[in-house]
Amino acid sequence: MRFLTLFIISLTFFSFDCFAQKNNPSDSIKRVKIRTHEAVIKLEENILEPLVIDKNSDKKVKDSAKFNGLIVEKDERIDLLAKTYMESKVIKGYKVQIFSGKSRWEASQVKSEFISAYPDLPSPDLVYQAPNFKLRVGNYRDRFEAEKNLRLLKENFPVSFLVKDQIQIEY
Repeated sequence: MRFLTLFIISLTFFSFDCFAQKNNPSDSIKRVKIRTHEAVIKLEENILEPLVIDKNSDKKVKDSAKFNGLIVEKDERIDLLAKTYMESKVIKGYKVQIFSGKSRWEASQVKSEFISAYPDLPSPDLVYQAPNFKLRVGNYRDRFEAEKNLRLLKENFPVSFLVKDQIQIEY
């Protein structure tokens, strides 16, 4: 008797579970939404080419490239941020620090020694980080390149070492 009751209850729950698995017509259209700073990207199967929608001006502009039905709704401020980022010529990299001290006069003396010893290398940058003045040389994208020049500079400036810093790059 208990087995029969348990079987009927299990069968009832199983049937409810099966009815919940029906396919809706809306399941045939797949949509993916990503929201980041008022930008919405929708992916639909039935659209052949991307459509760019500017949220501020309500203009719809079709892009010539085909990206499997990609619609981009975006705020114009995103383009402004991307443009500002691309125009900045500063990235993370390495510099060689050849001097650190409290006297600006000493820093100037070391800078002139460096320029006379290495005329082919760019002039060191004088950085003030309270209460110290620091001289940093080079704009190196990777550590390998920076260490190669560090070995060269250690001959005349034995206290030199590598530091991670923002470096200027040229395109």
